[in-house]
Amino acid sequence: MTGPAADARGCCRWALPGFGHDHAVGAALVVLAQLCLLAELDILMLRPEAPGAIISRGDIDNSLKTLLDALRAPNNEQEVGGSARQSSWASPTFTLLEDDRLISRVNVDTDRLLNSADHDQVRLTIKVTLRPSKVIYGNQVLIS
Repeated sequence: MTGPAADARGCCRWALPGFGHDHAVGAALVVLAQLCLLAELDILMLRPEAPGAIISRGDIDNSLKTLLDALRAPNNEQEVGGSARQSSWASPTFTLLEDDRLISRVNVDTDRLLNSADHDQVRLTIKVTLRPSKVIYGNQVLIS
């Protein structure tokens, strides 16, 4: 995969090998290395189990890794999948991260999901705080 080329709106065009020029993935990203930004994630996980029972449904590490992978731009065409809609400049795929290495902190709180009929259902609330790795002209308006 070649690197992103960002336009003024923060949209990036990722050229994926094998997709050809017409099938490149257009991704609108918030956290980019070229903007010197890092993301801090505060996650509230509401689950049908009692609070604190984070291990009962499997490995929390794998669940968290799957979530973090879903927040980043795809690395290759296999991650996009054959049934995914094609992205373009006019209709980009919105993702939070250019790469999950740009996450500097993750905090996960669990509580009980009270209105779930499906015991496999999980509801997440994710608060993202942007932090600069260094202050540059391009990231001043995005940081608090």
